[in-house]
Amino acid sequence: MITKNKSSILVSIALGIIAYFALIAYFGTFTRFIADDYCSAFDGQRLGTFRYIWYWFITWGGRYSAIAADMLLVWLGQRFIGFVPAFALLLWILINQVGFTIFLPADYSKQKKFLFATLLSLVFVYSISQLIPSIPKTFFWYSAFRTHTLAVIIFNFYLVVYAYYCKHETLSPAWWVFAFALSLLNGGFSESFTAIQILTFGLLIGIELFFLKKPLKHRSTIFLVSSLSGAILAMAILFLSPGTQNRQDFFAVPQTMSQIVGISLTGFFTFYKVILKDPYRVIGLIASLLIAFLYGERFVTSIKLKPWQAILIALSGIALVFASYLPAAYGMGDILPRRAFPIPIFFGFVPLFVLSAYYGAYLQPKIKVKNVLLGLATIFLVGSLLGNSINFYAAREPLIQYAVTIDALEISIDQAKADGLLSFEIPKLNNWAGVFDPSDNPKFYVTACFSKYYGIQLIGPPIIIE
Repeated sequence: MITKNKSSILVSIALGIIAYFALIAYFGTFTRFIADDYCSAFDGQRLGTFRYIWYWFITWGGRYSAIAADMLLVWLGQRFIGFVPAFALLLWILINQVGFTIFLPADYSKQKKFLFATLLSLVFVYSISQLIPSIPKTFFWYSAFRTHTLAVIIFNFYLVVYAYYCKHETLSPAWWVFAFALSLLNGGFSESFTAIQILTFGLLIGIELFFLKKPLKHRSTIFLVSSLSGAILAMAILFLSPGTQNRQDFFAVPQTMSQIVGISLTGFFTFYKVILKDPYRVIGLIASLLIAFLYGERFVTSIKLKPWQAILIALSGIALVFASYLPAAYGMGDILPRRAFPIPIFFGFVPLFVLSAYYGAYLQPKIKVKNVLLGLATIFLVGSLLGNSINFYAAREPLIQYAVTIDALEISIDQAKADGLLSFEIPKLNNWAGVFDPSDNPKFYVTACFSKYYGIQLIGPPIIIE
């Protein structure tokens, strides 16, 4: 039973999260192309969609889905690319809103289902996004967004489709083909994500076979096997791509398994250190798990987990976090960059959220302090929202300044081209992502990409290595 006071609290929580996302969406409009984005936009416009995908597939990485997603840079252009972060967040929220609706009781009214599913979706997406160390590098820098964050959002969509299929297993076998195709598509974003996707499908198949005692020929198990097949094919395409070999040859890769494991362990411990050292992230995580626990009773499920099975599921999330570092260690001899954190965050968080909701449903009749837990969750969530909003707002200046600089630069370049100049000297751009800007070397790849995109030879300041 939801009292008027509880309803007010829940609505306030939802509005607070919406305000936080609105802040991100607003500053997302200051997004402009950075470094590699110019290369992608020029080549995509010059070659067209399919030739562009093939060109990069054979020259620099086999990430076919990420390469295809670069065409948005061509279609949206410099100004409209700033709306991608807002659209991505809205899409992510809607995906989970549908997902949570699937598990709510059939006797709930449409309004009640909508409100509960929306609240839980907002909490879920906020919990993951607030754990990300740098929202700009994962949502505003398009090259990083389409490689890592977009893959997570699409996989979240896959999980919703899988949940829907499990509740409607009489659906056409064409859904198995869809599962294969979606996994193949999502496997083309990055090697790290594809490896985790394969492991996740393997774990889900194991849960169905050994925890839920479903036979291998069960329809939902076949759905997962189809998904696994798509993911394995994606990994094969990535590793057999000539571009992947070219990219790997560029980096100093470790030669032994112990080196690969050592680098991965370094990244693994660094990941948890970064996540847990920020108090606002920690209390935001606790708040989301408390809310999942408190409202888990509203989810309909016939699954009964033994304690050791629950522990194994939680540990599988930690194992997936570690595994996400292995491909980067193998392919680049380095740890996964922080812009790729949405991958380990998502796969480490989802098992905890699901278990919290499950035990909330299981233990709900025995809980006598529900109001205290709700109050604690609200306090933690408000604290997390305020802290994260203040920190994000405080970091706004570089985003705005870079957008102002690029906008002014484009006006100056247009004037230089109108005056018939063959080259144009530009100031230091100071992009906020910490990547290279154009230099005084016309053959430097960033300088070349800027020049080709704008149709005039640009000359930047010398690069000073400190």
